[in-house]
Amino acid sequence: MATFAYRIRTTRKNALTKVFIRFNVDRKTSFYVETQYLVLSDAWDDKRQGMKSRFAYTDDFTEQQGRELMKNLAEMRSFILGEIAKDPEHPMTKSRLDNVTAGEAGGITQAI
Repeated sequence: MATFAYRIRTTRKNALTKVFIRFNVDRKTSFYVETQYLVLSDAWDDKRQGMKSRFAYTDDFTEQQGRELMKNLAEMRSFILGEIAKDPEHPMTKSRLDNVTAGEAGGITQAI
């Protein structure tokens, strides 16, 4: 069964970084696809796949931007799962996921 999770890939503190999708096809096959969304590395919780609950928001990254980011990621998750359900016989590939996220990105604006 295929699964996916949102992750960031940086070791820098307090840096604006892209949110990636880590897609696991099976136990041996997984790949990363970058999304259009940016988040402060200090604000992201990989375990929860979202914003840290005790993050102190600033003028650079406001609470409203954090809520908007989480709403957009939830919409993206629903869209991807819907695309997988449309064609369950063909496994998800990196190029297919790139196309799905690029098609979905047209309808959602970028949140910092």
